[in-house]
Amino acid sequence: MKRFEYDVVYMKTEVSDASSQGTISHQVRKVLNAMGKDGWELVSVAQDQVQVRLFLKRELVKAKAKK
Repeated sequence: MKRFEYDVVYMKTEVSDASSQGTISHQVRKVLNAMGKDGWELVSVAQDQVQVRLFLKRELVKAKAKK
């Protein structure tokens, strides 16, 4: 049976105008790329005027026994 761990990342958005949306997108991409290198996969995203919430998961790999 596969086992997973989950994480939620909160990022403040403070959207003041349409031009700040590009900066937010860049920050989210940076976080996703960094976490992706560690095996995290994006499950869901939620955004409002205050924050972006990234819901992530990664598979827990069993350590192989040494012989």
